Amino acid sequence: MAKLEIVQYQMGFLLDKALHVFDKAILRIPPGQLDFRPTPQNMRARELAHHVYQVVHLLTRTAETGTFRVEALPGPPFDLEAVTRPEEIVAYGQRVKAYARAAVARFTEADMARAVAGGARPDVFETLTLAFEEALHHRGQLVLYLRLMGAEPPFLYDYR
Repeated sequence: MAKLEIVQYQMGFLLDKALHVFDKAILRIPPGQLDFRPTPQNMRARELAHHVYQVVHLLTRTAETGTFRVEALPGPPFDLEAVTRPEEIVAYGQRVKAYARAAVARFTEADMARAVAGGARPDVFETLTLAFEEALHHRGQLVLYLRLMGAEPPFLYDYR
């Protein structure tokens, strides 16, 4: 399988299935629990939910531009502290997924070997693979947060 096919499969799975379950988990954050954190060192629930989408956005943008730069993210700012309901984070996630889906559709096989400056991975292929890994890791973390909040998490493999 060519690297582009792997990326298209991974990102399709991420955007259409894994993050669909992540959205369900976000929506199960109980009222008043957006600021829950298991320990002072952990991200708050709102930060964790936002972080996953921010990373997908940032790493997709990094793959497009070839440069890792948080300050270069396009689009309107997302005021995480103004969020009062989990649905607002899910709506932000929908915008990120639409952006990532369109970006991945534009990549070519030659793009997969293109170098990335300033990132954690050396090329576009590895950068997009990192987006997949990071989102799956934090999806499990949010499920643990829900259990600690006393909320029932969604089944991790319920892609409907």
